[in-house]
Amino acid sequence: MKSLDDVISTCKLSLNAQNSESIFRSAADRDFAISVLDGHIWKGSKIEAKIARPHADPLMKRRAESEIKSELLSKEQHIDWLSEPVDLEKAHETLRDSILPLWRLNYDPDQLIEKRNLVLKYLAETRRRLLLINPEIGNVDSVKFVEESDSKGQTTICKLAPIIPSPIQTEYRNKSELTIGYDVDGSGPVIGFRYSKYKGGSVAVGSFKSWNFMPRNSTKVIDALQEFITACSKREFKKLPSLNAFDPITYNGNWRHVLIRESRSGDTLVVLYTNTYGFTEEDINNLLNELRTWFQTGPGSDSGLTSLYLSVSSRSGIKQSGEDLRQVFGKPYIIEQCCGLNFHISISAFFQVNTLAAELLFERISCLCNLPSKNQITCTNENLNEKKRILLDVCCGTGTIALCLSKHFDRVIGIDMCNSAIEDAKSNAELNDIQNVEFFAGKAENILRNTIDSLPEGCDLSVVVDPPRAGLHHSVIQLLRNCKQIQRIIYISCNIEYAVENFLNFARPCSKKFTGIPFVPTMAEAVDLFPQTLHSEVILLLERIPSIP
Repeated sequence: MKSLDDVISTCKLSLNAQNSESIFRSAADRDFAISVLDGHIWKGSKIEAKIARPHADPLMKRRAESEIKSELLSKEQHIDWLSEPVDLEKAHETLRDSILPLWRLNYDPDQLIEKRNLVLKYLAETRRRLLLINPEIGNVDSVKFVEESDSKGQTTICKLAPIIPSPIQTEYRNKSELTIGYDVDGSGPVIGFRYSKYKGGSVAVGSFKSWNFMPRNSTKVIDALQEFITACSKREFKKLPSLNAFDPITYNGNWRHVLIRESRSGDTLVVLYTNTYGFTEEDINNLLNELRTWFQTGPGSDSGLTSLYLSVSSRSGIKQSGEDLRQVFGKPYIIEQCCGLNFHISISAFFQVNTLAAELLFERISCLCNLPSKNQITCTNENLNEKKRILLDVCCGTGTIALCLSKHFDRVIGIDMCNSAIEDAKSNAELNDIQNVEFFAGKAENILRNTIDSLPEGCDLSVVVDPPRAGLHHSVIQLLRNCKQIQRIIYISCNIEYAVENFLNFARPCSKKFTGIPFVPTMAEAVDLFPQTLHSEVILLLERIPSIP
């Protein structure tokens, strides 16, 4: 299939198990692809290729709906740079309200109250839905006598501790992803943030300059990159063709988006994602040279940028995956300091975006694992040396939690399905000379079976799960429930709304599908890693309740 991919020129490809759809730049490209694919044998199956019915473009559909309802919408509600001129300052304020909905409120207590109320809402929803699928849980003391409720007076599944505030409320993000496009008034190219998703009816981009969640060094670097992109649009570089922002409607244009990472040690890394359809190799090399000159000896040399990479793609309609990265200068990673350790963070690796608040998060996880900590209020040291202590970190990413907690355990095992993240985790263990950790790449449900079977009987096992936004796969939950050695699980959620389904599966009555005594949320804490937004990182302690069938 990859060899066919090199022959067929497609600008957008959608794949699934039974059917795939592709968009082409011309009827000639489409007809050629059909002639190549139709009848082709792939994995023992014969491919049928034909012209598909066109789907309604979500942006055009939304615009058509907006035109029909235009008499019901005010100009303030409908932001679109293709429509009538708008107040640019007001548009930027609307964008800020969308991305940072709490920025107008005092941080403490107002923002923290809003965040706490949101967590309480989903803890109450968890209780309501849990009692429907497993009514016996209502007789458990830890559930029966909860004296916590949401804003509507609905009792929560467990007590929520006071939210832990972020040490800093501005300039806290060590990673940001920005889009390049045109503003609501048509000016640009602009580096910033979309006013809405594509299907929301607008492709306009507001400038990053009014935002205060990026550190100053990152802002300085993006300023320098903005100047470079502006110079390119004005044809100030003789060896470069005219370069403009990518248009997701026509697939024309070049600049797509920007990834920037910054560490407390002073490293700053940028990846500039581009569409280079129609470029020669000489054009790409000229662009690399101009970028290198701009940031090393030119106007951007005082920005402090330490690493720059260019992602090139000749397939304009496909989301960039970064596989074709060209080095401009520097290393493809930064070194961040957290909990007294150094972490090697590559371009695509996951790392908490607020390092100072992440340290508080890891301290709370340490306490819930019943480990020594600076905060001794909820931590005990009884019987710590009686059994071999093992930490199982599911969805470990670059190994941050596993490594930060490793000094408290005899053995630490980290599992993640992302190969590059595991490579980073191994590098981080070596970088910090930590010997008692092991990291495995693959699906958690596959590795867990062998890992759990190899654990010594009677060990003191702590399990931490830090899944992606969508939560754990149900097969992982089944394995964890079925392991009798696991008595408590520390579940970390960056979006508790999506995690509710996981909590329900952990607490369902025993069945052929979900064996093992259920786990019930008995305590919750929230740490604010995302000031000015509604989001927070939520830690839930899930414990087995033997009295529940």
